[in-house]
Amino acid sequence: MSRRGARVRDGLRQLQLDKRSAQAILSGHPWLWPDVFDRVNWRPERGEVIDLLDAVGAPLGLGLAEGRLQPGVPALRMLSLESQPPSLHKLLFSRIAAARRLRERCLKAETTGFRLLNGEGDGLPGLIVDRYLDTLVIKLDCAGWQPHLATIVEALRAEAGGKPRSIVLRDREGAAQALHGELSEEPLVFVEDGRSYLVRPSSGQKTGFFLDQRENRNHVQTVSRPGDRSLNLFSYTGGFSVAMAMAQATFVHSVDLSESIMADCQQQFRLNGIDPLGHRFQCANIFEWLPTMT
Repeated sequence: MSRRGARVRDGLRQLQLDKRSAQAILSGHPWLWPDVFDRVNWRPERGEVIDLLDAVGAPLGLGLAEGRLQPGVPALRMLSLESQPPSLHKLLFSRIAAARRLRERCLKAETTGFRLLNGEGDGLPGLIVDRYLDTLVIKLDCAGWQPHLATIVEALRAEAGGKPRSIVLRDREGAAQALHGELSEEPLVFVEDGRSYLVRPSSGQKTGFFLDQRENRNHVQTVSRPGDRSLNLFSYTGGFSVAMAMAQATFVHSVDLSESIMADCQQQFRLNGIDPLGHRFQCANIFEWLPTMT
C-alpha cells in the first residue's frame, strides 16, 4: 500500500492486508481489527465499503467500516469474499431475501415473532432485524450501517415478506425511531412455536424481546415436567417462565428488577391460559435478594 494515499477500484478505496489478516478472513473470521490500518496513511469513514486485497494484491472481498479505530472494536466487518462482489445495494436485497426464505422453511407457520436477520449468520454483520407480526425492529451492532439505513429500509420493504406496517430502529441507548410507518407505544402479541407473548417493540431491552432464545425456550419446555418447581432469575417478561408453565410446572418463580416488567410477565401467563395466581412474580434486585435465600 502506497503511503501517498489509498488506491481506488470501481470507486472503492483499497486496503491490502498482511498475510496473517488475510488468512484469518479466508478461514472464516468475520472481522478485522484497527491494526490493519497501521501501515497506511488514511482512515475509513463510517459506513465506507472498502475493497480488500490479500497479501499479494489479489482481490479478497469487501469490508464495511465502523468508522472509528478503537481498541476492542472491529474496524471492518466482512461483507463478501467474492472477487467480483455485487454492490452493497444488491447485496442487502439478496441477503435479506435469502434470510427470509430460510426462516420460511424452518419456522412453524403459526410463528409470527422471530429473528429475521441475524448479523454475521446471514452475511450482514452487525445488522439485527426482529419481526413481530408486521412490525420490524432494527438493532445495529455496527455503526457502519447507520449511513445505509435508507437502503436497509428499502430492502426490508421489498424482501422481508409481506408488507411491513412499521420499521423501527432501536439505538444503543434503547431509544426508538420510526423509519417507516408510525412508532406505536402499544404492545403487540405474537406467537412463537405455540406460545403467545406480549412485546413492546419501542421500549424494553434489545428489540423488546429475546427472540434469539427461541430454541432454548423450546428446549426448556421440552425438559420441564408436571410437578416441577422452577426459578427464573433475570426473567425479564417471562419468556422462559411461560415455557415452563406450559409444560405444567406446578410452580414458577420469576424474579426481575422492574415492577412494570413483572406486570407484563403476569400478562404473558394470562395470554397462554395460565392463572398467574398459582405462581410467583417478584420484583427484586437479584444480587441482593439471592444471598438471603441461602
